[in-house]
This record gives sequence, C-alpha cells and structure tokens, in this order.
Amino acid sequence: MRHQNFAAAVVGIVAAMFLMSGCAADREPPRADVTSRKPAAKRVYSRKPVAPKPEPLAALDKGSCDTSDACVSKLKALLADKSRSWIGAPQTAADHIDGTRQFAYIALSKSLRCAELKAGIEDIATHAKLLDGKTGFAASLITATRAVNTQAREDLEKQMAARCPQ
Repeated sequence: MRHQNFAAAVVGIVAAMFLMSGCAADREPPRADVTSRKPAAKRVYSRKPVAPKPEPLAALDKGSCDTSDACVSKLKALLADKSRSWIGAPQTAADHIDGTRQFAYIALSKSLRCAELKAGIEDIATHAKLLDGKTGFAASLITATRAVNTQAREDLEKQMAARCPQ
C-alpha cells in the first residue's frame, strides 16, 4: 500500500511537471508594456493554498485540459473512477497529447485487471497514431507525449507479462 501511495505521488508530481511544460510549450510569454508607468495593483496572498476539487469525469471528457490545474484535476478524476470506463474509450489528439490518460495508466498499472491492461496497451497504440502528421502542436510536446506513451505502454506490458496468462 505504501508503494502505491508513493508511486501515485511520484506520478502526480511528474504529471504536473509534464503537463505544465506542455501548457507553456506552444504559447508565447506575455509581453510587458513598458510605455505605461502605472503602479502595479497590490496582490493579496492567501495563507493556505486551496487545491482544486477534481471535476466529475463526464465533464472532463469533452475536451483537453487548458491549464495544469485542469490536467491534475482530470488525472485525479481518472484515478478515482472505480468503473474505469475511460480505459480504451475514444479520445481526440488534443486529449491524448495532454498525457493525463497515460499517467493514469502508469499509476494504476499494478492494479489493473488483465483485460484492462490489454485494452490500455491497445488504447495507447491507437491514440499514438493520432500524433502522426498532426500540425498545430509544438514539436517538443509531441516528443514528450511519445515518451510518456512509451513509458505507459512498457509499464502495462510488464504487468501483463508478469500477471496475465498468454
């Protein structure tokens, strides 16, 4: 149990880092307007950060997450979904490139049933093809997605080989 919690925490941190890099990878940073000399508004900081509540899974299936907080919420919703109905479900290239489903596969790989492992491997292979020849995504984001696809597929294949009869 401790290993699962630790693995889930590590996957969560890695997912957040991956998703934050992806959110910023294809956008230009805002440019400062150096011509105006208005004083900056006073910022108010709260003492206790509030974590976003996971959104219901149905609400997240409509599109990819736009912010790292939304991606983390989506990942938490996938991990909390006891039915695991998302395994093998169709998704768009934008949904696949955000990487949340692949990180969910990595986090759950040791607890998935054999049929779920097989469906996950097929899911990753099918959706990875969506990235071939796609424009509109930053090359670095496509490269990162392919790397996490490989990691997720290898984790699922390792679990399948260890636990599932051929």
